Amino acid sequence: MYAKAVPTLAGIVFVIACAVAIALRTPPALACGPAVEVAYTEAAPIDFFAIENRSVNGWILIALTIDLDESRGRLIFDTAPDGAGFNVWGPFQALSDPAVLITSPDVADGDTMITLGFQGLAGGQVFQFGIDMDDRLTDSIMGPTIIDGAEIEGANVRALLATPEGDTVPGEGRFNRNGRAILNTGLCV
Repeated sequence: MYAKAVPTLAGIVFVIACAVAIALRTPPALACGPAVEVAYTEAAPIDFFAIENRSVNGWILIALTIDLDESRGRLIFDTAPDGAGFNVWGPFQALSDPAVLITSPDVADGDTMITLGFQGLAGGQVFQFGIDMDDRLTDSIMGPTIIDGAEIEGANVRALLATPEGDTVPGEGRFNRNGRAILNTGLCV
């Protein structure tokens, strides 16, 4: 004989919570410590990045670097006409309050790296910027000017965060095929 399974209230609540999280496609909750999420969105004439400090307990984001060298699409920043990229180009543009930046980054046409220095991006704050990117694939499905999430996959993101006491801690992550990178420091506070 088989035992009859009787669902508990806790089990039912857990299943419903999981279903809602999957349906809403919310990012996973962070158990503790500093964390930063970087999201990429393809658009024209420039592409968009959103950097969110998802840290708790007073952690401040002070620097962030996006390094495209290991991206599947062999991506570059296309910041000038008649340069390394194709057709449409667009230099760095702060789409959030540029006052949070120490200086506006200098990104040359064809560069694969951008570094942003922040006055201090506190937990819960988001900084958005636009810049054009192109791929360097010979068999790009959508052409070199349209970047899908799979082409940014593998690109590295590094961050430097400051504790409430002023100590600095590095964090790193990689973009996934959905154009998202979640950086963790491995610290729980």
